[in-house]
Amino acid sequence: MDVLAFEADLLTSDDCQIREGVTILCHKFNNGGLEFGPIVIPSKTCIGARAVVLPGSKILDENAENIPLTHSCPPK
Repeated sequence: MDVLAFEADLLTSDDCQIREGVTILCHKFNNGGLEFGPIVIPSKTCIGARAVVLPGSKILDENAENIPLTHSCPPK
């Protein structure tokens, strides 16, 4: 698969599908520094093709689907 998963040790997932071309980033640059944030993907969740998951994201429901070409970001 051609999935980019940076800082995979900050990724929590169980029995999920991650499709081709997905980018999972557990880091971001903010105010000139590097910040890290965990990502939670619950069981039976599908991350669609070429989707982007940003640091601090938490998908709340099991059996969720992040449709292709979308992004998930942390709540404000």
